[in-house]
Amino acid sequence: MKPMNNMKNFGKILVAASLMWSSQDVLAQIQAVNSAEYSLFSQSAEDLISAKEEIDKAAVNPKSATLPKMFLIKSMVYSRVYDNRGLDQFKPYADKAGLISITAINDFYNSKEVKKAAIIEQANEELGRSFIAGLNESFQYFDKSDYEEILKYYNVLLPLYDRLDTAASNSLRNNKIDRNFFVEKLVICAFNSKDKANGIATLENLYASGNYQPLLIESLSKSYLSAGDTAKAEAIVRSAREKNPNDAGLFGVLTNYYITVKQEIKLYDDINKQLSIDPTNSNLWYTKGYVWELRKDMDSAIYCYNQAVKYDNANYNAHFNIGLDLIKFTAPKLYNKKNGANAAQKKIIDEQLLALFKEAKLHLDVAYENPAGSDKEKTDICKLRRAACMEIGDKECVVNNVQTIYSMEGMSFIKGIIIPSSTNKSEISAWLFNNPGKVIKSTADGYQTIEWRDDNGVAIVVDCAPNGLVKSVVLK
Repeated sequence: MKPMNNMKNFGKILVAASLMWSSQDVLAQIQAVNSAEYSLFSQSAEDLISAKEEIDKAAVNPKSATLPKMFLIKSMVYSRVYDNRGLDQFKPYADKAGLISITAINDFYNSKEVKKAAIIEQANEELGRSFIAGLNESFQYFDKSDYEEILKYYNVLLPLYDRLDTAASNSLRNNKIDRNFFVEKLVICAFNSKDKANGIATLENLYASGNYQPLLIESLSKSYLSAGDTAKAEAIVRSAREKNPNDAGLFGVLTNYYITVKQEIKLYDDINKQLSIDPTNSNLWYTKGYVWELRKDMDSAIYCYNQAVKYDNANYNAHFNIGLDLIKFTAPKLYNKKNGANAAQKKIIDEQLLALFKEAKLHLDVAYENPAGSDKEKTDICKLRRAACMEIGDKECVVNNVQTIYSMEGMSFIKGIIIPSSTNKSEISAWLFNNPGKVIKSTADGYQTIEWRDDNGVAIVVDCAPNGLVKSVVLK
C-alpha cells in the first residue's frame, strides 16, 4: 500500500512541477515582451534592434503569440523600425515594417482577451504612428500596380481608419484622404487583382460591412458577370438600390448593367421611379429616351431627348439624337404622308419638313460643339447636317460640311470642293471612280471631265488637263 501512496504523492509532485515550469515559461515570454518595451524607451538604435529581436521571439512562441500586449509592443517596435528605415543598421529589417506594424495593432484591437483600460489607451496613442507608417509604405506598390500587395495594406488600414481620433482623421482629410479613399483603393485593387476569388471576397466583405458606393457595387457586379453569374450580378445592384433608392450613382450602375447584358428595355420602370425623385435630371431623361428608342417609339424618344436638353443644354448626346431621329425617322413619315396628299396638304407638309430640318440642324450644331466629341462623331454630325442643309436649300452649308467630312478623312479641299490632296489626274480619276465616280467626257487632246455623285445627289464635276492638273471643279 505504501508504494501506491508514494506514487500518488509523486504524481502530485509531477503536476506541481509541471505547473511551476509552465508558469515560469509564460512569465519568461511576458518578460520578453516587457524587455522589448523597456528597450524602446532608450530610443537608441542598438536598443531598438534589441527590442525587435525580443518581440520577434515572443511573437512566435505559442505562450505569448496571442497576448494583447505582445501585439501592441510589436506594432510599436516595427513602426519605429519603419521610421528609421533610412539608417544602414535598419535596412535589413525595414522590408514591410509598416505592414507588420499595422497588422499587429489591428490584431491587438481584434483580440478577444481582456484588456485593461491603460493598455487600450496606450494602443490608441500608438495607432496614429503605426497607421502613417503603413499608409506611407503602401504607396510604393501603386507605382508597380501591385494590387495583391496593396490589398494586404488596405484591408488593415480601412478598419484602423475607423479607430483614429478626430484630430488624426481631420489631418488626413486635409490631404484628401478619408474613408472613401480607402474603400475606393480596395475596390480598384480587388477588381484588378489576379486572384479573382480573393478579389470577389474582398468586395463582398466591403459590401457586408455597409459600403454601398457605386464603384464598389459596379465592380462586384462586373466580377460576378466575369465569373458567369448573371443572377448575382443583377441581384447585388438591385439590393444596393433598395438600401439607397435615392442614389443617382447606383441608378447609373443599374443602367450600365442592363446595357452590358443588352437588356436596356428593362430599365423603363426604374427610370420612372428615379424621375419621380429627380424630375429635372437631364441624364435620366436621356436614358428614358434611349429606352423609348429600343421600344421603337421614336416620338416618345424625341420628347424625352427634348426634356434632357431643356434641363441641360450641354447634353450633347441628346442634341445629336434629336437631330438624328428627326432626319431618319420623323422626316420619312412626313414624306410618306405627302405622297397621298392634295396640293394644299402638300404645301403644309413642305412647311413642316422645312421647319423639321431647320430644327434638326440647330440641334446638330450644338452636338458638334461637344468638346469630348471624336472625329468620327463629328463626321457623322456633318453628314447629317449636310442632309439637312440640302433639304433647307443652303448650298454653302452643304459645301462646308462636305469640306469638314473629307478633311477629317484625310482629303484636301480644292476650290471649295473636297478631292484627293494630289492634283495628279490619274489619282483623282481613281478616287472618283472608287467613291464612285465616272468619266463623263474625254477628248482626243487628253482633257477629261469626271463626275462624282454622293448618296444625297450632290454632284462634283472635275475637269482635268492632259498634264493632270485640275482645271475646274463645279458643284451641281
